[in-house]
Amino acid sequence: HEYNLHGVHMHADPGAGRLHFVATNRHVLARRSLPLPDGARDGPPVIFGLKPASELARLREAAGDGSVELVLSPERLSASAAGDALVSKLVDATFPDYARILPQGERPRAVLDGAQLS
Repeated sequence: HEYNLHGVHMHADPGAGRLHFVATNRHVLARRSLPLPDGARDGPPVIFGLKPASELARLREAAGDGSVELVLSPERLSASAAGDALVSKLVDATFPDYARILPQGERPRAVLDGAQLS
């Protein structure tokens, strides 16, 4: 398998009770973690493209309660919410070990005023 550096890696972390979404466009890496939903504990890690990720965000916004139903098959991700649906092929690649580049432990921090920063 080749490494994929352009997409979203979704994987369950049952020990922490979290579902992680790690996205990269080769220049920026971002991680968002949510409480592990019912049925996601044993789901396989998958990678999907950035365009389907933006469509998932649109589906979530369209849903009154923000809930999106995801169904995974070995080749596809299907999502539905508020009567809308999305089907996308999964990326057949390996996501790099992103944990190696995330800051660990206590590190110096700076808190900036957003208005002054802009």
